[in-house]
Amino acid sequence: MEIKVNITREDFLAFNKYVLLRSKLKSGLAIVTVFNLLWLIVLNYNKPFDPLIVMIELIIFYLAWGVLILIMYMISFYRIRKMPDQDGSILRERTYVILDEGIKEVTTSSETLFRWNGIKKVAETNDYVYLFTDRIAAFIIPKRYLKGPGESERFVELLKQKISG
Repeated sequence: MEIKVNITREDFLAFNKYVLLRSKLKSGLAIVTVFNLLWLIVLNYNKPFDPLIVMIELIIFYLAWGVLILIMYMISFYRIRKMPDQDGSILRERTYVILDEGIKEVTTSSETLFRWNGIKKVAETNDYVYLFTDRIAAFIIPKRYLKGPGESERFVELLKQKISG
């Protein structure tokens, strides 16, 4: 099987959003919760316990952190989108060839064979299939290049079969 794709800035940004939101969001939420609880203890130390006040403070803290994190993510996504060079190795046309021994990526300047045992996982969104080779590195395959009824599902199943065995 062979798939020709052209990775755009939007594809690169979508991948980075996927990685950032899946990996950082959970740990970030845990850190925010710890900070909020510590801050509540400090603010209410030596005061009579009032559940209503504590809940209001907690809601305010979470909203403030939410706005701060949203601003940080927006700045990060803006910077990430500008990162790759237009004529570099990321934003370009490439062909993925599914072979028995691995996935071969062919561009105008390189040819790489990545063996199946080096693929960590297959992740799928509504618009993309990601073949992760590391926690933050993957082959990006936009589903818009998987045309035809059921081709996307068959492609993902084929990848999962190849990786598992």
